[in-house]
Formats: sequence, structure tokens, C-alpha cells
Amino acid sequence: MTGFPIGLIFPEPTLSWINFRVSLKATPKEKFRLCRDPTDDEFLNVVYEAKANCIITLNKDLLNLWNEAKKLKLKEHVIKILWPEEFLKELNKQA
Repeated sequence: MTGFPIGLIFPEPTLSWINFRVSLKATPKEKFRLCRDPTDDEFLNVVYEAKANCIITLNKDLLNLWNEAKKLKLKEHVIKILWPEEFLKELNKQA
């Protein structure tokens, strides 16, 4: 997201928390083909392999994959797909 002022939305401790979790690496074995953009499919493959429980995105193609509960099921794994604002609300609920 070039030019997006993420520091204005996320305080530094939150950014550090997010960075720690997104820096985990996975090499995907599964190959999903759900998106019109193949690079989005690659992202889903890694998310599935890492068993991530949430995708935070502004990408409309990824956001269009969710159901009414804002979740996507990839085989047996369920992933929430959230706008950044919705993710912050989820964090506040857990705090």
C-alpha cells in the first residue's frame, strides 16, 4: 500500500504485534484457485499453509471471497477476512 499512512491508524505496539505475526514463513503445499488475480491465490496458499486465522486487507478481490460471517473456508481451515477497521474492533473486543 504505497503512501498509506498506516502509522496514523495503528499505534506502534500494534504494528510490532502485527509484524511479529506476519513475519512467520510458510511454504505452501496446497494450490487454491479462487481469485481472478493469481497473486491473490498465492497469498491464500500461504495463509492456508500457515493456518492463519485472519487476513487484514483492503483488497476487494479477497474481501469478495468471504461469506456473510466474513469468513472463508479453505478445506477444513476457516479464515476471517477483515477490513483494517474491523480488525481493530476485533482487537478491542479481546483487550
